[in-house]
Amino acid sequence: MRGAYPIFLRSLAVLYGIGAILHFADIFDLRLKFSESDGIWKIWIIYLLIFDSIAAIGLWKERLWGVTAFLLISVSQLIAYTLFQDVFGPQWFLVVFHIATLSMFAILGGFKKTTIAILRCRSHLVQKVDER
Repeated sequence: MRGAYPIFLRSLAVLYGIGAILHFADIFDLRLKFSESDGIWKIWIIYLLIFDSIAAIGLWKERLWGVTAFLLISVSQLIAYTLFQDVFGPQWFLVVFHIATLSMFAILGGFKKTTIAILRCRSHLVQKVDER
């Protein structure tokens, strides 16, 4: 058995893939009226489309850049949907979703695994520079 952490990453990948599809639909006015949205909403939807897609692919492949995209999206949506409710409206489902996924990420040791991966990448890069 591979363990809970890889299964969690794959589950997140599916959810972020669904999010990317929904934002793609937004752009074509299939879900939201993107064409009538103000500039902030348009930028926000495009940002989410791009980074949800990156996160979905990277999480499925269990790559550091996928985890980084997941963390970036989670934190940015928590900030947007709690501190800027006057702009984005109440998005409590997404706030709860991101708190839950970040909590599960922490419980499964994701922050430790990510920190170790970053340090390994850093030491590998330093080694490459030293070889020159």
